[in-house]
Amino acid sequence: MTLPGVLGVQFASYKDSLQVPLDVPDGCWDSLSSPKTFQLHSAPSKKELTLANLNGVLDGALLREMITNDSQKLSELLQTYYGGSPAKSPYRRQNFQALLEKGELEDEIRKEIDYYRKQNTHSSVPHMTDEEMKTIAARAAKQFEQRYLDCPAIIPRCMWEATPYKGTPTLLKFPLPYVYIHHTYEPSRPCLSFKD
Repeated sequence: MTLPGVLGVQFASYKDSLQVPLDVPDGCWDSLSSPKTFQLHSAPSKKELTLANLNGVLDGALLREMITNDSQKLSELLQTYYGGSPAKSPYRRQNFQALLEKGELEDEIRKEIDYYRKQNTHSSVPHMTDEEMKTIAARAAKQFEQRYLDCPAIIPRCMWEATPYKGTPTLLKFPLPYVYIHHTYEPSRPCLSFKD
């Protein structure tokens, strides 16, 4: 499925999806120098996206664009994209965002939900009005753009080879009474771009 299709079905399948933020399981490679196995931090449900899924979809869109506009062989493009100096893959979020036109992702998500619903009459996507579909598509696009395109990726501890965390983490619950931001130049401005 395309990114709009995956996001649309993910949001439309759950009645509380508009209240629950989009969050996807991440993981780590077994070794940074010679990676062989990628281990997820938690097992996703059958319908749940993983960060690897999203990164793959973004990479696919960017590589398609590169192939369309470049005369290089596919093997050379892949080498440049993943292994170049510097590699382009760490910048997949900014580069994908640059491809999007305003409102384009929202429109595509709405079309994909409608198409999926018509093709899969026994799916988990409930019947909804056009207005409900527009609301879900807008929310899905906004959450995806804010969570995965506007702010830089969080590098998990295992990727920078930190020692494993000792103890039991306490999950945050909303509303948060306060949050400490370390090394923030202007704390009143939220992080809504790569520059920020």
